[in-house]
Amino acid sequence: MAPTNDPRAADTPRELPARSVVASALSYWVYSAAVALAAFVVSPIAVRELGRESYGVWTLIVSTTGFLTLLDLGVNSAVVRMVSKHAARGERRGMRVAYSTSLALLAALAGIALLALGLASPFVARWIAGPGLAPGYVQGVFCIVALDLALGIFGSAFLGGLAAAQCLKPETRAAHARIDADLRRLLRRR
Repeated sequence: MAPTNDPRAADTPRELPARSVVASALSYWVYSAAVALAAFVVSPIAVRELGRESYGVWTLIVSTTGFLTLLDLGVNSAVVRMVSKHAARGERRGMRVAYSTSLALLAALAGIALLALGLASPFVARWIAGPGLAPGYVQGVFCIVALDLALGIFGSAFLGGLAAAQCLKPETRAAHARIDADLRRLLRRR
């Protein structure tokens, strides 16, 4: 069958080959194993180099502030949806408004997070600091993690924009249509 230039052909669902599904699953497992192995190898080295107390403080602060990434409030997913929707309709102004609104909202959320964590840092430093750990050290670590968190929240708008651009590619839309058709077929069998 000869290739066609019909733009609707890219949206026609085709069955996903089992080999492709297995290869994707295996590659994800390899990636997960590599991340786990890296953590397994790096953790003892970090403990040895930082010391048990410093490593414990670092881990506690990173773990605790990691929950604050929920401040994204779903804006990243919304920017993907809205930018893709406006792009599909050819509404360039709508794309710009959706993207710039997400940038402004996430900048405000990042600023609030940075301010709140900055104000909390002296109290956290006094609470966590112990023998061998100066409050200034703990406060410095806390502020570095707070800055990283704020930049991550703000940066998620850029990631959302990139994801939206990826969704607009014809080959991506075709792959999504194939996956959707396969899932519907599997659900009908049950």
